[in-house]
Amino acid sequence: MALGAESPETRVTYARVDYLFRIGIVVVGVAVVAATIVRGLAGIFGVIPPAFAPLSWSQVTGVSVVGSAGGVFTYALLDRYTAHPRRNFMAVAAVILLLSTAPLWVAGRMEGATVQSIFVLALLHLVVAVVTVGLLVRMDRGTGRVNPATASDS
Repeated sequence: MALGAESPETRVTYARVDYLFRIGIVVVGVAVVAATIVRGLAGIFGVIPPAFAPLSWSQVTGVSVVGSAGGVFTYALLDRYTAHPRRNFMAVAAVILLLSTAPLWVAGRMEGATVQSIFVLALLHLVVAVVTVGLLVRMDRGTGRVNPATASDS
């Protein structure tokens, strides 16, 4: 092969990375919008104490971006290195969601925390997880080993 020439496998890998990157942008955007809607509704119904920092707009959007982007990155790694990325991703995501409840115990002791605000915080974790997992698994039609345009759902 000539210097600088790409193999077919390399072209497929680059196409796959590009494909997952585009899906990832959509997933992060939708997760942030969903979390913002939940936060907005909680604010409208008055269940967010002003002194409760974890439910500030910046915290909600920032943590939603980090959480959903982390999910996209994890999915991409599992897609690249495992034979069953969807199944493995759902298992990893379930464990991470369970572990993400640990900070709720700490938040419950923070100034301004109420039962309702902790419930909203837990709901936000669940919403971002469901959106991230659901969209990644449903939007990705490739297997990571073939051209995404011709891959069947597995």
